[in-house]
Amino acid sequence: MRKVGIGVLGAGYAGNVHAEILSRDQRAKIVAVCESDPEAARLFGFRYGAKVYSAYHDLLSDPEVEAVYITTPNYLHSEQAIAAMNEGKNVFSEKPMAINLEEARKVLETARRSGMKYQIGLSRRFWPVYKFVKELIDFGKLTPHLADIKMSRGELKRPSWVSDQKSSGGFLFESVLHVLDLARWLMGEIETISCSATSSVYKQLDDFAIVMKTERGKIVTVTSSAHASWIFPFERVEIYGDHSCIITEEATRVSYSDGLESEVVVHDFSQVPKNRSWGFEEEDKLFIDSILLERKAAVDEFEAYKSIELVEACYRSARTGQEIELPL
Repeated sequence: MRKVGIGVLGAGYAGNVHAEILSRDQRAKIVAVCESDPEAARLFGFRYGAKVYSAYHDLLSDPEVEAVYITTPNYLHSEQAIAAMNEGKNVFSEKPMAINLEEARKVLETARRSGMKYQIGLSRRFWPVYKFVKELIDFGKLTPHLADIKMSRGELKRPSWVSDQKSSGGFLFESVLHVLDLARWLMGEIETISCSATSSVYKQLDDFAIVMKTERGKIVTVTSSAHASWIFPFERVEIYGDHSCIITEEATRVSYSDGLESEVVVHDFSQVPKNRSWGFEEEDKLFIDSILLERKAAVDEFEAYKSIELVEACYRSARTGQEIELPL
């Protein structure tokens, strides 16, 4: 059986999550890791039998590496993805694709020019709770007219670089990016965005109220705070149809009412292992599938670019006080 040689850039939390999953996939082999922390690199190399590099260009030159997982701080993603694809490596990148639209365009263009697979880690699309919502919408059982999304992060302290806007790109490039993408995926293409934001606790904009309108005239509201504590549920989606409603609570539970006098259906995923309920297992499987079976990436470079466009539109609206039209 052919095995895809994997190189991992970054041996932090995300790098180890993907490595643990890939180590159980008989179609993949973790070949190498690049990490600036020598002890983290040593432990990763020991655990997975991987070669250790201190410079990512050296890892990209390794002929055993066929695909690269990018799990480094946000500001490095675009540079490393472009370098990897130029070296003929397939790329799985944790979100965001880049921390500005200009760099995102460069990644998009490189992926298309090189012909390499590029998949972005917008893992909410693989959460069972959201897949259930998507299926109801796609099969016509729920016609979404209005959506209200809450994404509250407990803090910008772990990892330490997320509070540094030069490293992260800003709060919206963190967890909020997931729900902005989710809004587009569930409700349809976004046509306009209005955003109000303030800096309340951190030295960057950390409280957001966002209103999005879709091409079909549907409305999505997103509220997010970077200093809310981790009280359950930190993430909640409510979608309203014709006297129907669906409500999600993190990756744990989804409740659906399809009429005024109908029974409320509840799916509880609290006993499902986190790597599965948070979508990591499925996105990794699909990435390996795309390489071995020569399929389109599950969440490709265009979808990644559109997520950056949503973030950029929010920041532009917050700065100018104006409604922003898409595409940019």
